[in-house]
Amino acid sequence: MRKPKLSAQLQRIRAACVTTLMIVGAYFACVMPYTIAFIVWNKRHKNSQDLMFESWPLYCLIITFCNSLLNPIIYLSRSGRMRKEVKAVMRQTSSILTNMSSKKSKEGEAIHSISPPL
Repeated sequence: MRKPKLSAQLQRIRAACVTTLMIVGAYFACVMPYTIAFIVWNKRHKNSQDLMFESWPLYCLIITFCNSLLNPIIYLSRSGRMRKEVKAVMRQTSSILTNMSSKKSKEGEAIHSISPPL
């Protein structure tokens, strides 16, 4: 049996909901290891200040920071408009950097042509 076609507005709403769920899921997947580990550690070592000398909190914290890396990847994978805008910014940045490097090389050539040989 075929699924009925959804209207364009309903498709956009559904895509936005899926993207939101992916962002929230990534947040919880990245933050929960540190939160759970921190709670367990505090239950075991109530009066100890040795947390900074343990290595596992650092690994959990790195996973937490990975959430900031995942968000743009999720947005870029879900939105064609976002991909198009990012490509335009990258092209513009690339052309600016190319122009800057060519100006520097021309300035360097001019300085070498003016300075007397040794």
